[in-house]
Amino acid sequence: MKVLILSQMSAKYIKMNEWGLDKMEHEFHIIVPERVKESYKDLGENVSIYVIDSWSENSIILKSMLIMENTPCQRIFAIDEFDIDVAANLRKYFSIEGQNIDSATFFRNKLVMNKIVRENGFNAPITKSLGSILDIFSFGKKNGYPLIIKPIDGAGTMETYKINSEDEIRKYGHIDFHAGKFIIQNFIQGDLYHIDGFIANNELRYVKPSRYLYPTLAHLENKSTASIQLDREDEVIFSDYLKELIERIPVPRDCLLHLEVFFDGEDIYFLEIASRLGGGGVHDIVRDEYGIDPVRASLLAEIGDYDEISVFEKNNSSHYGFILVNSGIGKLVSLPDNMELISQKFDVIDTKMFAKVGREYKKHESSVQAICRITLKGETEEEILSGLDYVDRFVRHNTLIV
Repeated sequence: MKVLILSQMSAKYIKMNEWGLDKMEHEFHIIVPERVKESYKDLGENVSIYVIDSWSENSIILKSMLIMENTPCQRIFAIDEFDIDVAANLRKYFSIEGQNIDSATFFRNKLVMNKIVRENGFNAPITKSLGSILDIFSFGKKNGYPLIIKPIDGAGTMETYKINSEDEIRKYGHIDFHAGKFIIQNFIQGDLYHIDGFIANNELRYVKPSRYLYPTLAHLENKSTASIQLDREDEVIFSDYLKELIERIPVPRDCLLHLEVFFDGEDIYFLEIASRLGGGGVHDIVRDEYGIDPVRASLLAEIGDYDEISVFEKNNSSHYGFILVNSGIGKLVSLPDNMELISQKFDVIDTKMFAKVGREYKKHESSVQAICRITLKGETEEEILSGLDYVDRFVRHNTLIV
């Protein structure tokens, strides 16, 4: 089978060099942006790389059409959440199986998403489209404060704002809240959880609920984004919720899932869901816990090689957690030179440095803006919580930002 892959991520970042593409009986035609092309070397004789200068919908479509003219592909696989729309449109144009436009629209358009979820009887925020700043005043008068404004197709809390009162609206007068770009929602109180899963051939292969230590918008208060897996006895309510939800929404036959919900101790409130792998340390946790790469498994499902996907069975009884250490605001002068001290105290399964000396952070742009990401493994929840706290304090103390 010939497979077209859209990947704007570095091959090293998604660990594609460990997928064993060269051992598969398929041809892979991978479109990548110029900035990551060097990472896509030596993947196999059955792998062809196509580079585009600008990663835009038009550039992807035009390059895909050239590839399809010379080498018609039978499947299209989009790795990044922001590319599922263009992948769905290409599938429709070329009459290829996979996630269709209705499904892609549901997962990328939060207005459509919340409408369908609410219509199916799930608790979810009141969600409206913004046409102008006047709509914020009207929504606040009707539904009260706090309220949340975010892009209709956003991710990682980019351009997401929490407004606590009518007076605060005036702070955002410089933002163009034109029709179609932003939505507005009432604020939901409760702890924030993420539930990660994988569907292959309409079968849910794994479900992993976790709790964020802080709401992801807490990055605006200089808090780090961190998460810890739930104990087995605590995860059932969230696993059951995901299973019920996917029965009522347009989920494709094969996909990874990342769901976020609030829980107030009694009720679960839907926040949003994406047909992609969860961020942070989710990739490394699944790889360590099950011995399976979830993105590779998702590719195999897209191709239809279901028999090649190993059974997702825990190979240990460990607890897991990860932290994205908040960068703070200012110019980065120095980074920790003794990170090995963390590994001497805790079981670190992955470390990823994002920051570089000389970079200036002018504002808190998103919940994933971080100095580094560290993923931990331990025997108890208390050990993980202690480790995440230690990492946060250690990295901040040994990082100089002015």
